[in-house]
Amino acid sequence: MISRWYGRNRVRPLTTLTLVAGFASTIFAPLTAGLTAAVGWRSTFLVLAALLGLITVPLHALFLNRSWPAAASPARPGRDRLPVRAVARSPEFLGLQALMVLLCLGLYTVTLNIIPLLMEKGAGYAGAALGLDLVGAGQVAGRLLFARRPGSKSLFLAQARRHN
Repeated sequence: MISRWYGRNRVRPLTTLTLVAGFASTIFAPLTAGLTAAVGWRSTFLVLAALLGLITVPLHALFLNRSWPAAASPARPGRDRLPVRAVARSPEFLGLQALMVLLCLGLYTVTLNIIPLLMEKGAGYAGAALGLDLVGAGQVAGRLLFARRPGSKSLFLAQARRHN
């Protein structure tokens, strides 16, 4: 939706959305911990589901375009795929994909297990939720650092230029 609305100017709104989304665990971990302590886990799931519906359904109804304009087709469909295939099959790209798998494995292993780990080490549920908050805040900090890296270029563009 953002890409369609903003076209070539989509980078800033997508970056803003990504940064704001990084605070999801920072906001919802203590909210979920507080709700669970107050009303139990089953009621917490119902409250969070209702909150999700109350926020997202009206936003989709108001802002999601009913008709999407047709995407412009490339002038040379067969030739435009050649650089993409060359990049996707390059050792550099495959190595990057392997590293991304390892990164995600490490990140999600920590994220999914931090609350039980901290509780096993003696932290209360609220303290363990704070640990998850710090993971979310760290992700936002990392995104800000990565976004501000001077001279960074898209991997696709760098590889496509190299193979031409």
